[in-house]
Amino acid sequence: MGMAAVVRAFEDVRAALAVLVAEVDGAGVEPFSGADPLAGLADGCLDILAGAREVEAGIAAVKAKAAVAYAESAHGVAGPGVPVG
Repeated sequence: MGMAAVVRAFEDVRAALAVLVAEVDGAGVEPFSGADPLAGLADGCLDILAGAREVEAGIAAVKAKAAVAYAESAHGVAGPGVPVG
């Protein structure tokens, strides 16, 4: 795992974001609805917004966990009584 896994994970996130942007721009691989493209796009955007809400919660949790792990490890490296900032 390690740094290579982190780099790959963020590459995957960026690739997924590019797909979602293309879908919102109407440039996806296939339309949300062939019968009614505008209504399909509206429904697709709602799906994207719902998914984004879920992913944002996960990102917030990862950020909080990483901040705590950083603070604990930085204090461990610095030693007792040494300010970390």
